[in-house]
Parts: sequence; C-alpha cells; structure tokens
Amino acid sequence: MNYQEVRKLPVETFWMLNKNIDRIAAENDMRAAQIGIQVQSGEGFKDLMDNLRKQLGVVFTYDEGKRAMAAKRDKLNEEQKADLNALGDLSNVSTRRA
Repeated sequence: MNYQEVRKLPVETFWMLNKNIDRIAAENDMRAAQIGIQVQSGEGFKDLMDNLRKQLGVVFTYDEGKRAMAAKRDKLNEEQKADLNALGDLSNVSTRRA
C-alpha cells in the first residue's frame, strides 16, 4: 500500500493492521524459540521435523497427460453443461426443467 491508500483507511482498520504486524512478528519469534529449544536434543529435532512435514502437507503434483485423459473421459455434452449451470442460476427459477 502506498501512503495515500493508508491515509484513506478507516482508523479502526489501520490499527487492526498495525496490531497484526506485532502478532506476525511474535509468531515468528515464538517459532524461532521453539526451534532453538527443540534442536537441543535428537528426539526434539525429530519431533520438530515431523511437525514441520505435517504443516507442509501433501505437495500437489500436476500431470498434464492424466489431466487430458480425465478431461476427455469426463467431457459433458452441451445439454448437461447447461443443466449444471442452471443449478446455480437463481434468476430463472421458473424456467428450469424439473
């Protein structure tokens, strides 16, 4: 954000964002302290690495070949696509087919 955008913020929003800066810094400091304590022992280090791996989660891999085959297999005809699109369209409730 530039200076003018910050000046246009409501006062409550500005102070909320300001507090978040401190919260984020505190979170980073707590993590650094936790790491420093846990690496003092082999078991603590192992636990730390296990927790970090859980936080990372599963890395998504993208396979273009599999995606293309699935798209071809799951291709819907135009009438089915129109029916699916109509499900979320509340403006034409009376014209939807049952």
